[in-house]
Amino acid sequence: MAEYIISFVILVLVSMVMILIGISQIKSKEPVGFYMGEKPPREDELLDIAAWNKKHGCMWIIYGLTILGSFILASLAESETIMTIVIYGVIVGALPIMMMYHSHLKKTYYK
Repeated sequence: MAEYIISFVILVLVSMVMILIGISQIKSKEPVGFYMGEKPPREDELLDIAAWNKKHGCMWIIYGLTILGSFILASLAESETIMTIVIYGVIVGALPIMMMYHSHLKKTYYK
């Protein structure tokens, strides 16, 4: 039971970080980047900065909520192995989807 509680606390903290990243991106007045290693676009490179920031922020919020949802879904499993596969599958599996969505946003919002 202690492992379950520790896992839950860790995933809640990770989820909150992702959600806070999303909220800060939505509120940002300057263009945001997808991740720390990527240089954000300049204002003159984008068609709509507010929409760009909002869609990136929503993406991170959804990712954070998905992490929480995966834990809730996985907790229904009777096997710890299945629980681990579901949680890590969602956490890692969502990243390529986020990268593809970011590429789509670049095609949509870059001048």
